[in-house]
Amino acid sequence: MRIIGLLFIYVIFIYGGSQDALITCHSTSGRTQLKIYDMDLEGNFQSGFLSIDGKKIKYDETSDAAIVSHLEKGVYTVYLYTNKATYFLKFYALPKTVKQLAYRKGDKYKFKGIIDPATTDPRSKKRINKTIVVECLATYKWKEI
Repeated sequence: MRIIGLLFIYVIFIYGGSQDALITCHSTSGRTQLKIYDMDLEGNFQSGFLSIDGKKIKYDETSDAAIVSHLEKGVYTVYLYTNKATYFLKFYALPKTVKQLAYRKGDKYKFKGIIDPATTDPRSKKRINKTIVVECLATYKWKEI
């Protein structure tokens, strides 16, 4: 029993702490890119950006964000306003497309996502007014101390 307790403490020591998950998405044409840093893949938004045709909107920790994250069940949704609500991002995973990939040092998921028409277009600063489908990869590495 003592060995099991020591092993448990060792595992927590080795893999303790917080780490940002990286969600990277791109359209098939490559014209649209989305990147989100989410601490511990638990809906704790850190930063990110949306880029269309080389024009970019950056989001940071001062942005108001609501993330619902449960990739094991196919759920990943982001609602994001920059400070003063100047720019808006609405993004979600298509649940039936979420697949967990083999990854020895953490979690990795592949899925298709939707950038909603209400999202602010970086080129015009107005609504995109169309649905953009993107291919996404979510990678979370367990932090080694």
